[in-house]
Amino acid sequence: MKTRVLAILSVSALASTVASAQMPPTAATAQPEPEAQPQENSPAGNPDDPTSDAAADAMRMGDVPPADAASQPPAGDPDDPTSDAAAEAMRMGGDEPAAQDAAPATPVAIAGVAEAAAETPAPAIADPYLVTALPDWRREDLFLTEAGEYVRQAPNAVAVLTPGFGTGNRYIFRGLAGGGTYIDGIRLSERTANDIGLFDIDRVEVVRGPAPLLDALPSAAGSLQVALHRPGTEPYGEFEGYYGAFGLGAFRGSLDMVSANDVLGVNFSGYYQGTGGYVDNPVTGESLNQSDRWGGRLGLRLSPAADIDWFVSAAFMRAEGLNILNADCDDAGADCDDRVSLTGFSRDVDDLLTPIGGLPIAGDKGFFGLSNDTETALVTSDIEWRSNLGTVSLNAGFVRTSQEAGIDFADGSAVRAAGAPLPPATGYPLGGDLRLYDETRREFTFDGSIARRIGPANVKLGFSAHDRREEDDFAAVLTSGAAASPVSTLNADRLTVEDGNGYSVYGSADTRLGGMELALGGRFGEDTIDLRQTQRLTGSSGSSSTSYDYWGGYAQARYAPTDGTAIFARAVRGYELADYDPAALAGIGVGLGGPWNNWTYEGGLEGSLFGGRAQARLTGFYMTADDLPVPYAPGFTLLTAGQSGFENAGAELELALVPVDGLDISGAVGIQDARYDIGAGAATQQSTCLGQLAAGGAAPSCGLGIVTADGRIAEPVYAPDLIARGQISYDFYIPRAESYLTPMIGFDYRGDMETGSANLDLFDLGGTGSLSGQDFIGGSRADSRVTVNAGLTLRTDDDWWLVSLECDNCFDETYVDASDGFYSYLGTPMTWTIRARRKF
Repeated sequence: MKTRVLAILSVSALASTVASAQMPPTAATAQPEPEAQPQENSPAGNPDDPTSDAAADAMRMGDVPPADAASQPPAGDPDDPTSDAAAEAMRMGGDEPAAQDAAPATPVAIAGVAEAAAETPAPAIADPYLVTALPDWRREDLFLTEAGEYVRQAPNAVAVLTPGFGTGNRYIFRGLAGGGTYIDGIRLSERTANDIGLFDIDRVEVVRGPAPLLDALPSAAGSLQVALHRPGTEPYGEFEGYYGAFGLGAFRGSLDMVSANDVLGVNFSGYYQGTGGYVDNPVTGESLNQSDRWGGRLGLRLSPAADIDWFVSAAFMRAEGLNILNADCDDAGADCDDRVSLTGFSRDVDDLLTPIGGLPIAGDKGFFGLSNDTETALVTSDIEWRSNLGTVSLNAGFVRTSQEAGIDFADGSAVRAAGAPLPPATGYPLGGDLRLYDETRREFTFDGSIARRIGPANVKLGFSAHDRREEDDFAAVLTSGAAASPVSTLNADRLTVEDGNGYSVYGSADTRLGGMELALGGRFGEDTIDLRQTQRLTGSSGSSSTSYDYWGGYAQARYAPTDGTAIFARAVRGYELADYDPAALAGIGVGLGGPWNNWTYEGGLEGSLFGGRAQARLTGFYMTADDLPVPYAPGFTLLTAGQSGFENAGAELELALVPVDGLDISGAVGIQDARYDIGAGAATQQSTCLGQLAAGGAAPSCGLGIVTADGRIAEPVYAPDLIARGQISYDFYIPRAESYLTPMIGFDYRGDMETGSANLDLFDLGGTGSLSGQDFIGGSRADSRVTVNAGLTLRTDDDWWLVSLECDNCFDETYVDASDGFYSYLGTPMTWTIRARRKF
């Protein structure tokens, strides 16, 4: 029988190990017996993370003290989870130890909750963090395939598609925007190009809050961590095909090959996905908001000696996708299937010799049609050497992202304003608010560390360095006037070049004192960012250089008063390096976001009942942030450092239940109360705004940054007071078919939230616009919504075959997800998918 870990698999700040499940195989637990399955690795191979390659290596090398020797099976027992043979099998991607021989069995485990009852101790995590872990079987059970779907599994986490761009996600954790996307520990820093089609995945983790020692370029808000498949010691293959709504067609494949002496393992993987788009455009006759992706990856494992592993991978991914402004067909009164767009800007560009509209637009971007194309090349190297001095890890990565886009943000009409809230649908050939992007970003990161046991403590020391260069060629075209004679104006055309580099040193130590675990860690570094910009409309140019020091760290404790229960607490300081938004950088230094930092204080209780059939974790948190950049400000000016601080307090409850064998119930609830603390700049702006309102007439200081149109301090964006989700499934066994039939239904609730920094909304007052009223047109407001997902899966009991039918947003709920100025962007409509998967 195989190990089963149910539900959220939330590794707490002080989690150590995952209890095994001793129960008859179900559809989720069944695994192919003839050959080993791919290993599920933790991000970045953390040697102090008990689920990672390096942790298994550390255990195998004796860096972690074994449990009482009298209770240990022989060292070579492959079914003993603490033995050399078992650790080697886990490290090399082989079968995990059998559940019946593991520590005290429980049928369900949230990682860390059952740890208090485990007989075999493991080291505390060197970089503690709260995480929602999604292994392969869990992603299949919940039909999760997209990055945003992964993030939304975590409590108090919001994920939305970036307006305009169908290849970028915004991740917001506990009200803080700017969550990062990491593949094998390498950050994808282009937030309009971080949703590129993830494939050949071993493990997904959603980290809530800062984890300053987890990555060379950590995120202060939280992160999506993806560990791609590493070749093991057994041949293995998997192929999967999809067919679904809006012309969806896709396949994914992965194949492992191994040398006769197991020294070399090779993996080939690839994918393709194409859709026709769910938005009809009667002006151009095109279908929009399509998603076309393809990519390939080569992975190598070289094990020249028993104590050395070298993992190398090279991947290329291309994604084409739009999230163009659209409206529900019924609301718009349009004759279409689901959604409608009225932009006159087309994919096709007729004249390849003259820039679009005959405007003096410099560079290749002047010839872009309605499109958003990204290409990402990713190369990673991870060397692990288990020496007598300790476990040495050398990780390096290079990522190059290029993006070419031409997007209309005003649906083909003049830009909305209070004086003209409903401009006629003119279908301008250049759109109403056209923005052109031609961007390239190259980034190199390195991280080296050594971890070993010194006396009673596990100690880790490391060094990180990074170097980046970004070139952004940006232009903006505004169009107004009658449909028959529109007037287009080149509003901006500028080239910005950013060069940045930095380094950091870090260290951590943790120990156990009876039932108490204690850990401490910190990172100290320096970063430099140089900006150069040329404003082509004025011929002016300028440059700036910024250098700063930063630090982050944590202290944490965990106490297990009884078997199956634990109390934990930690304090952590996170930081975010300076970056900028090319569309918002109107001048040198204006639009530069960060650096900023935050403090998070967490504590909670975790436990299990009824032999592990019911497990829960309750976490409370309080956090503050300083010099927070104001996100998603309208127009082309981003208000930054000194504008605001931030506070948030809340609680998160995670549950996992197995009332009877085969019946799985899980869910999570998050509540929060976020608010801005105004800095000196925002306080001055608010005072000026209130004075302008009192004097009557125009109030240009209102409705900008974090000051609302009526002079209040705005609500933080993407921070609903309540987020809840849950799902239930049951495995029906069909003996004659030797298969399981599993129906699943789940819900996702998100409360009311704001999506624009100044909370600006536009209302219709009989043909004139107002910033207050009842007849909402568009803007920051996003009302609460509930979506329902469901599916039916047929899976053979050896897990070789799987066929499923699933739907997302099954009742076709129409809801606001994001905004840009006075325009609201809707979430994805109902989709359905038929999927077939084969392992061999």
